[in-house]
Amino acid sequence: MAGGAPILKVYSPYGRYVASCKHCIDAAVLAGFYGVGAQVRLGHKGVVLWYEGREHISANESFDGAASVMLERWQAAGAKEDTK
Repeated sequence: MAGGAPILKVYSPYGRYVASCKHCIDAAVLAGFYGVGAQVRLGHKGVVLWYEGREHISANESFDGAASVMLERWQAAGAKEDTK
């Protein structure tokens, strides 16, 4: 990610944009903090990588697990993650 804002966008359960993140693990922590309804998106209008409360686990149960799911979906969407 050379310059520019981080591509991961975190939204509160009320749909309010709250943060940008470079790393999936950081986005997972925030999604867990905001709770059911929080979303992590690829860009503001992009693919939803995580929807807290609709996944097989909660981000609070496993930040690593949530981050892995996000990264898989990110790669499936064709985007590249150049930071880990």
